Parts: sequence; structure tokens; C-alpha cells
Amino acid sequence: MECDFAILSLFIGSSIRVNELSNLRLRDLDFEGKQIHVLRKGGKKDVVAVSPPSMQDIKDYLAVH
Repeated sequence: MECDFAILSLFIGSSIRVNELSNLRLRDLDFEGKQIHVLRKGGKKDVVAVSPPSMQDIKDYLAVH
């Protein structure tokens, strides 16, 4: 259940597309900068700001698992 919540929080807190979310890797997360690196349509790399509560939800989930 925590995983579902963390994923939904990141999805809502960043406004990225489902495909972009499914392609994220741990190395794409920047907790200090509260942003993620995503691969957009057409292969364009982009940096997206994420709401602080959403980044905290992901951090909390990763601390447990």
C-alpha cells in the first residue's frame, strides 16, 4: 500500500506523464533539489520540479524498503 501512495504522490506532485513515471529510476531522483530527471516524448531529457511533500513520501517509502 505504501508503494501505491508514494507513486501516486510523485505522479500528482510532479505532473509528469504515466510513461515518464514508469521509466523513472532511482538515479533520476534529486532529493536535495526536489526535482526529477525525466525522458520526455521524442527522447528529450528534462528536469521537473516536484512538490516537497511528494519527495518526502518517496524518501519515506525508500527508507522502509
